Amino acid sequence: MRNKLAIALYFLFSGGAIVMIFALVAGLVYLIVTREEAFTWDLASGSLFFIILAAIFWVCGQVAKHFLTDGNGDGSSAPPDSNASR
Repeated sequence: MRNKLAIALYFLFSGGAIVMIFALVAGLVYLIVTREEAFTWDLASGSLFFIILAAIFWVCGQVAKHFLTDGNGDGSSAPPDSNASR
């Protein structure tokens, strides 16, 4: 059950981060190119908000990935063998 939850959270948060970035780029292209608005501080601060939100989503996705692999990075639940190099 824990793996299913981690997989769902990983895709949800990682997908959310990617969608946020695409929406930000599309919005900026619309405002700057189509409506020919100047790049002001209001536009920059609004963009920064969405970049920070996307970063939070990305970090949450990486935490879910960490729980999915139990922190080993290879998907196994056993700790690494400490005697492997001897």
